Amino acid sequence: MVWIIAAGVVLALVVIGAFASRRPTVEGLLEAAARGDIPVDDRSDEPPDEMTDEQAAVVTQVGRFLLAGKLDQALVFINGHLPKAAGSFRAELLGQRGGVAWMRKNHAAALADYEEAARLDPASETHRENLAEARQKTRK
Repeated sequence: MVWIIAAGVVLALVVIGAFASRRPTVEGLLEAAARGDIPVDDRSDEPPDEMTDEQAAVVTQVGRFLLAGKLDQALVFINGHLPKAAGSFRAELLGQRGGVAWMRKNHAAALADYEEAARLDPASETHRENLAEARQKTRK
């Protein structure tokens, strides 16, 4: 299944890259995207598993906001879609919101969102890794 590259970059940006020192940092990924070193492909043959086309479009739009460094707009957009979101889609949005909170150094809010994302979608390795890494980083 083809994932929208922008959504993939967002996952790396927001959810993984912010925590692991062995991985690219959020700032580094944003700079690379701004330079055009990370290609962004707006095409998608089909939505990710368990997501409708509309849900995939929401995730992609959040990615566009984040790649542009528009954290406020991303947060408003995420929060606007959360009340009607369920299942893995809700988990994805919570993971993205947790990433925004982490980037803003609001670690308590990030942890709460990562915990809920992992609870909602326990099969997601990304959500479990984000939660574990965030817990580890906040213990230091």
